[in-house]
Amino acid sequence: MRSLIEKGIDPLDDKRDRINATEEAKRTAAEKVRVESELKFETIAEKWLTHLLTENKSEGYYKTSRWAVRHYLAPQFIGKPI
Repeated sequence: MRSLIEKGIDPLDDKRDRINATEEAKRTAAEKVRVESELKFETIAEKWLTHLLTENKSEGYYKTSRWAVRHYLAPQFIGKPI
């Protein structure tokens, strides 16, 4: 503490700055995780399939699309960001 005062730094300001930096790093990491999870193939595919249901597409079209996504696309892209 004495060394901070000798350098002209207020110890309370230094402590607040360190706390703010830590909190900012946590927020940034949480935001990165949130964005990455929203951009995963599974999330986008489910949103698209849900969209098909709301567009008044036939049940057969929806089932065929869901089957194609799960059997052809998902094995290649599961867990990867889009």
